[in-house]
Amino acid sequence: MTLFLVGRDRTTITELAERFEVSKKTVERDLSRLSSAGIPVRCERGCKGGVLIDPAYKIERSSFDDEEMGDIILSLHLLESIGGKGRARSVIEKLIALVPELAHVKKLELDEYLHVELLNGDSGIRSEAFRFVNEALEGEVHLECTVSGERIAIAPLSYALRPEGLFLYCCTHDGIYRFIPISSMDDCVVSSVEFNRGEYASYCMGLEDG
Repeated sequence: MTLFLVGRDRTTITELAERFEVSKKTVERDLSRLSSAGIPVRCERGCKGGVLIDPAYKIERSSFDDEEMGDIILSLHLLESIGGKGRARSVIEKLIALVPELAHVKKLELDEYLHVELLNGDSGIRSEAFRFVNEALEGEVHLECTVSGERIAIAPLSYALRPEGLFLYCCTHDGIYRFIPISSMDDCVVSSVEFNRGEYASYCMGLEDG
Protein backbone atom coordinates (compact mmCIF):
# COMPACT_ATOMS: atom_id res chain seq x y z
CA MET A 1 0.00 0.00 0.00
CA THR A 2 2.89 2.35 0.75
CA LEU A 3 4.26 1.89 -2.78
CA PHE A 4 0.83 2.63 -4.21
CA LEU A 5 0.49 5.87 -2.22
CA VAL A 6 3.99 7.21 -2.91
CA GLY A 7 4.03 9.48 -5.94
CA ARG A 8 0.24 9.95 -5.99
CA ASP A 9 -1.42 13.21 -5.06
CA ARG A 10 -4.11 11.53 -2.98
CA THR A 11 -6.66 8.73 -3.05
CA THR A 12 -9.60 7.55 -0.95
CA ILE A 13 -10.25 4.64 1.38
CA THR A 14 -12.88 3.38 -1.06
CA GLU A 15 -10.37 3.42 -3.94
CA LEU A 16 -7.77 1.63 -1.82
CA ALA A 17 -10.30 -1.03 -0.80
CA GLU A 18 -11.17 -1.65 -4.47
CA ARG A 19 -7.51 -1.59 -5.56
CA PHE A 20 -6.39 -4.20 -3.01
CA GLU A 21 -9.70 -6.12 -2.92
CA VAL A 22 -10.19 -5.77 0.83
CA SER A 23 -12.77 -4.13 3.08
CA LYS A 24 -12.70 -0.45 4.06
CA LYS A 25 -12.18 -1.58 7.65
CA THR A 26 -9.02 -3.44 6.61
CA VAL A 27 -7.73 -0.36 4.76
CA GLU A 28 -8.29 1.78 7.86
CA ARG A 29 -6.39 -0.73 10.01
CA ASP A 30 -3.51 -0.87 7.52
CA LEU A 31 -3.28 2.93 7.37
CA SER A 32 -3.17 3.05 11.17
CA ARG A 33 -0.32 0.50 11.18
CA LEU A 34 1.62 2.52 8.60
CA SER A 35 1.22 5.66 10.68
CA SER A 36 2.36 3.81 13.83
CA ALA A 37 5.43 2.61 11.91
CA GLY A 38 6.44 6.22 11.26
CA ILE A 39 5.28 6.50 7.65
CA PRO A 40 3.78 10.01 7.17
CA VAL A 41 0.38 8.91 5.89
CA ARG A 42 -2.68 10.97 6.77
CA CYS A 43 -6.38 11.25 6.03
CA GLU A 44 -7.85 14.66 5.28
CA ARG A 45 -11.56 15.43 5.38
CA GLY A 46 -13.53 17.63 3.04
CA CYS A 47 -14.26 17.79 -0.68
CA LYS A 48 -10.55 18.04 -1.45
CA GLY A 49 -9.55 15.54 1.22
CA GLY A 50 -8.41 11.95 0.93
CA VAL A 51 -5.55 9.64 1.88
CA LEU A 52 -2.05 10.83 1.11
CA ILE A 53 1.62 10.52 2.05
CA ASP A 54 3.94 13.48 2.60
CA PRO A 55 5.37 14.25 -0.90
CA ALA A 56 8.86 14.51 0.63
CA TYR A 57 8.72 10.93 1.91
CA LYS A 58 11.11 8.49 0.22
CA ILE A 59 11.13 4.73 0.63
CA GLU A 60 14.39 3.53 2.12
CA ARG A 61 15.67 0.22 0.88
CA SER A 62 16.52 -2.08 3.75
CA SER A 63 19.65 -4.21 3.78
CA PHE A 64 19.00 -7.92 4.14
CA ASP A 65 21.61 -10.06 5.82
CA ASP A 66 22.22 -13.71 4.89
CA GLU A 67 19.89 -15.00 7.60
CA GLU A 68 17.07 -12.76 6.39
CA MET A 69 17.72 -13.85 2.82
CA GLY A 70 17.39 -17.44 3.95
CA ASP A 71 14.10 -16.62 5.68
CA ILE A 72 12.77 -14.99 2.50
CA ILE A 73 13.65 -17.88 0.23
CA LEU A 74 12.27 -20.45 2.69
CA SER A 75 9.02 -18.51 2.98
CA LEU A 76 8.72 -18.40 -0.79
CA HIS A 77 9.22 -22.14 -1.09
CA LEU A 78 6.56 -22.69 1.57
CA LEU A 79 4.28 -20.49 -0.52
CA GLU A 80 4.99 -22.58 -3.59
CA SER A 81 4.20 -25.77 -1.69
CA ILE A 82 0.64 -24.61 -1.02
CA GLY A 83 0.09 -22.22 -3.93
CA GLY A 84 1.31 -24.25 -6.86
CA LYS A 85 4.49 -24.50 -8.91
CA GLY A 86 5.94 -21.28 -10.21
CA ARG A 87 4.50 -19.12 -7.44
CA ALA A 88 7.84 -18.53 -5.71
CA ARG A 89 9.62 -17.49 -8.91
CA SER A 90 6.81 -15.09 -9.84
CA VAL A 91 6.95 -13.40 -6.43
CA ILE A 92 10.77 -13.21 -6.53
CA GLU A 93 10.71 -11.40 -9.90
CA LYS A 94 8.28 -8.80 -8.55
CA LEU A 95 10.27 -8.34 -5.33
CA ILE A 96 13.47 -7.79 -7.29
CA ALA A 97 11.76 -5.05 -9.31
CA LEU A 98 10.99 -3.25 -6.05
CA VAL A 99 14.17 -4.07 -4.13
CA PRO A 100 17.10 -4.80 -6.52
CA GLU A 101 19.30 -6.15 -3.75
CA LEU A 102 16.96 -9.13 -3.53
CA ALA A 103 18.48 -10.32 -6.80
CA HIS A 104 20.73 -12.31 -4.47
CA VAL A 105 17.72 -14.50 -3.76
CA LYS A 106 17.97 -15.86 -7.29
CA LYS A 107 21.29 -17.44 -6.37
CA LEU A 108 19.80 -19.32 -3.44
CA GLU A 109 18.33 -22.23 -5.32
CA LEU A 110 16.88 -23.81 -2.22
CA ASP A 111 14.80 -26.27 -4.22
CA GLU A 112 18.01 -28.08 -5.18
CA TYR A 113 18.32 -29.47 -1.68
CA LEU A 114 14.98 -28.77 0.05
CA HIS A 115 11.62 -30.31 -0.78
CA VAL A 116 8.65 -29.05 1.23
CA GLU A 117 5.82 -31.58 1.51
CA LEU A 118 3.18 -29.99 3.71
CA LEU A 119 0.05 -31.23 2.01
CA ASN A 120 -1.39 -34.57 1.00
CA GLY A 121 -4.41 -33.02 -0.69
CA ASP A 122 -5.80 -29.84 -2.19
CA SER A 123 -4.99 -26.81 -0.02
CA GLY A 124 -8.01 -24.87 -1.22
CA ILE A 125 -5.96 -21.68 -1.24
CA ARG A 126 -6.67 -21.08 -4.95
CA SER A 127 -10.39 -21.75 -4.67
CA GLU A 128 -13.09 -19.11 -5.00
CA ALA A 129 -14.17 -19.92 -1.44
CA PHE A 130 -10.76 -18.81 -0.12
CA ARG A 131 -11.31 -15.32 -1.53
CA PHE A 132 -14.75 -15.03 0.07
CA VAL A 133 -13.47 -16.30 3.42
CA ASN A 134 -10.67 -13.72 3.35
CA GLU A 135 -13.19 -10.95 2.73
CA ALA A 136 -15.37 -12.12 5.62
CA LEU A 137 -12.37 -12.47 7.95
CA GLU A 138 -11.08 -8.99 7.11
CA GLY A 139 -14.46 -7.33 7.49
CA GLU A 140 -15.50 -9.45 10.51
CA VAL A 141 -18.81 -10.31 8.87
CA HIS A 142 -20.72 -13.56 8.61
CA LEU A 143 -20.38 -15.85 5.62
CA GLU A 144 -23.02 -18.12 4.10
CA CYS A 145 -21.87 -21.26 2.30
CA THR A 146 -22.78 -24.80 1.37
CA VAL A 147 -20.78 -27.64 2.93
CA SER A 148 -21.57 -31.24 1.93
CA GLY A 149 -25.06 -30.21 0.83
CA GLU A 150 -25.77 -28.26 4.02
CA ARG A 151 -26.37 -24.50 3.83
CA ILE A 152 -24.89 -22.74 6.86
CA ALA A 153 -24.13 -19.21 8.09
CA ILE A 154 -20.87 -18.87 10.01
CA ALA A 155 -18.60 -16.40 11.75
CA PRO A 156 -15.11 -17.19 10.34
CA LEU A 157 -12.44 -17.11 13.06
CA SER A 158 -9.09 -18.36 11.72
CA TYR A 159 -7.34 -20.68 9.28
CA ALA A 160 -5.45 -23.86 10.12
CA LEU A 161 -3.10 -25.58 7.66
CA ARG A 162 -3.03 -29.38 8.01
CA PRO A 163 -1.55 -32.12 5.83
CA GLU A 164 -5.06 -32.67 4.42
CA GLY A 165 -5.34 -29.04 3.32
CA LEU A 166 -6.45 -25.62 4.56
CA PHE A 167 -9.24 -25.58 7.14
CA LEU A 168 -11.41 -22.86 8.66
CA TYR A 169 -12.30 -22.55 12.33
CA CYS A 170 -15.72 -20.94 12.58
CA CYS A 171 -18.87 -20.66 14.65
CA THR A 172 -22.44 -21.05 13.40
CA HIS A 173 -25.33 -18.75 14.31
CA ASP A 174 -26.54 -21.26 16.91
CA GLY A 175 -23.18 -21.30 18.68
CA ILE A 176 -21.73 -24.53 17.29
CA TYR A 177 -18.01 -24.45 16.49
CA ARG A 178 -16.98 -26.04 13.20
CA PHE A 179 -13.71 -27.03 11.56
CA ILE A 180 -14.32 -26.99 7.79
CA PRO A 181 -12.02 -27.81 4.83
CA ILE A 182 -11.86 -24.80 2.53
CA SER A 183 -11.98 -27.13 -0.48
CA SER A 184 -15.44 -28.37 0.66
CA MET A 185 -17.04 -24.90 0.71
CA ASP A 186 -19.26 -23.89 -2.22
CA ASP A 187 -21.65 -21.05 -3.18
CA CYS A 188 -20.14 -18.62 -0.66
CA VAL A 189 -21.85 -15.29 0.00
CA VAL A 190 -20.42 -12.59 2.25
CA SER A 191 -23.18 -11.02 4.34
CA SER A 192 -23.41 -7.59 5.97
CA VAL A 193 -23.95 -9.07 9.44
CA GLU A 194 -20.97 -8.06 11.57
CA PHE A 195 -19.41 -9.87 14.53
CA ASN A 196 -16.56 -9.20 16.94
CA ARG A 197 -13.80 -11.80 16.72
CA GLY A 198 -12.67 -10.80 20.21
CA GLU A 199 -15.88 -12.29 21.62
CA TYR A 200 -14.70 -15.70 20.43
CA ALA A 201 -11.25 -15.43 22.04
CA SER A 202 -11.85 -18.50 24.19
CA TYR A 203 -12.86 -20.83 21.34
CA CYS A 204 -11.05 -24.15 21.30
CA MET A 205 -8.26 -24.37 18.68
CA GLY A 206 -8.34 -28.17 18.87
CA LEU A 207 -11.82 -28.61 17.44
CA GLU A 208 -12.47 -31.68 15.37
CA ASP A 209 -14.20 -31.41 12.00
CA GLY A 210 -17.83 -30.79 12.90
